[in-house]
Amino acid sequence: MLVRWFAALAGLAAVLGAMVSLTLPLALHVVDRRGEPIVCGTGWHGDPGAADQEDAFNRQQHLLVGAQFVISDYAGECDQRVDDRRRLAAAVAGSGAALMLTAFAVPLMAGDRSGRRLLATGGPDTDSLSSATY
Repeated sequence: MLVRWFAALAGLAAVLGAMVSLTLPLALHVVDRRGEPIVCGTGWHGDPGAADQEDAFNRQQHLLVGAQFVISDYAGECDQRVDDRRRLAAAVAGSGAALMLTAFAVPLMAGDRSGRRLLATGGPDTDSLSSATY
């Protein structure tokens, strides 16, 4: 019984942890012109606005100055990072939900096979009295 509650608690923690992980901010491992990381939003709401601005600036500088400015795809990288976070959170939350379901539903479905007998709430056993001969 203790193992079942521990499994249910671990499953609940996995689901809650996955939901919390979606609220954490995401950023690329690249800095913009000011030296700050390029932010991508969160797992709930991706916001590649800063990445779009850097992509537009790099594209403009590549056209004006030349090859020393490389055309970037920071917006695509941001979208990929948000998608990866969402997929990971969905996998962890699904595993946690499956663990909770297993911890609570399987013992109920197994029922009588666990060795425990359900107590009858009816009256006394009268079937054995009716077959007796007088």
